[in-house]
Amino acid sequence: MTALQEQGRLAKAASYTLATAGTARKNAALEAIADILTERRGEWLSANAQDVAAAREAGMRPAMLDRLTLTEERVSGIVEAVRQVAALPDPIGKVDKMETRPNGLIIGRRRVPLGVAAIIFEARPNVTVDAAALCLKSGNVCILRGGKEAIRSNRKAAELMRLALERAGLPPTATLADIEREYERSLRQRAGLLETFETMNHRAGELASILSQAEAAGDLDRCKIAAQQASTRLDEAKTDFARLLLAKHMLEAAIATWESKRQAEAYAPASRLLSLMTDGRWTEVSLTAEGTLQVTDAVKTVRSPVHLSLGTCQQLYLALRIALLASADQVGRAIPILADDILVNFDERRRVGAARALVELAQTRQIILFTCHEEVVRTLKKAAKQVGQAATVINL
Repeated sequence: MTALQEQGRLAKAASYTLATAGTARKNAALEAIADILTERRGEWLSANAQDVAAAREAGMRPAMLDRLTLTEERVSGIVEAVRQVAALPDPIGKVDKMETRPNGLIIGRRRVPLGVAAIIFEARPNVTVDAAALCLKSGNVCILRGGKEAIRSNRKAAELMRLALERAGLPPTATLADIEREYERSLRQRAGLLETFETMNHRAGELASILSQAEAAGDLDRCKIAAQQASTRLDEAKTDFARLLLAKHMLEAAIATWESKRQAEAYAPASRLLSLMTDGRWTEVSLTAEGTLQVTDAVKTVRSPVHLSLGTCQQLYLALRIALLASADQVGRAIPILADDILVNFDERRRVGAARALVELAQTRQIILFTCHEEVVRTLKKAAKQVGQAATVINL
């Protein structure tokens, strides 16, 4: 058995205890995590300082380095977030959408834990605590895998949170005895389910007898009428399904037509946008005879995207995205274009070019861009001002 399989086995065993822990114990554990992170924040900051030093020496980009770094203020924010999670209503155990079936059976939905959540994330130490806190509040055990650049920070956070769980009387992991107890519980549950099945089977026999008596009393005719009605509705559903299939084929044909005709039209504006973003260093985007993408620079050197730098590839990708949106003039014209933090990974020179392209697209389409970086906001406002437009900034 591999180490990962062993972690999964122990996490699964611990999940049964956590799933039944109750709101008070889970909130106590969250408060204990907040307390221990406050008490021993120096240890966490020291481990993080080692990660930051190693990442800086390895040449990590400033934006990524900022995400990796912990400060006194950020630790305080993480602690406050854990306390806010503790104050939230417990999502587990809530029952909704109760309904009574014609046979008297009452059916509803109840929120229960998933059991074990495996989460992979980048080198952001705060995510280690955030993910663990949310899983704990929802009664789930978590297996966390953060970026290798934050290994010391993540290990220290996990160590402190395990101590907090022990303080609150919850298992940081599980033992063989826990697994054996869960196995015995499963056996008892199985016996109970078998007993319930026998009861339901007996009830089914009784219902079959009642049905037989109803048929003898003349209820069979009503059943036949209901069956005929159901058959009629089935025929109508088949007709509707055939219409849907026809609409699906027509839509697929329309998409194929657009891809063969209109998509090719996007390469001309993409070429112009790429030239705008690169200050004329790359001037043309086109397809080869085999249908593969290629780009041409100012001295007519043709290259495949795989031979470009990462930054230039990102500019090419953004140019194609914007060109496709601009060429699809009949699709979603009234719907704003939502963009994530697409400029944060560009260096300053490339970010300026990309901002120009976005401002140009904004002349015909409404664009809403989400960012948490001041330098991106400054660049967009400057690019908009150069063409006589205003960029609206909303602080959330």
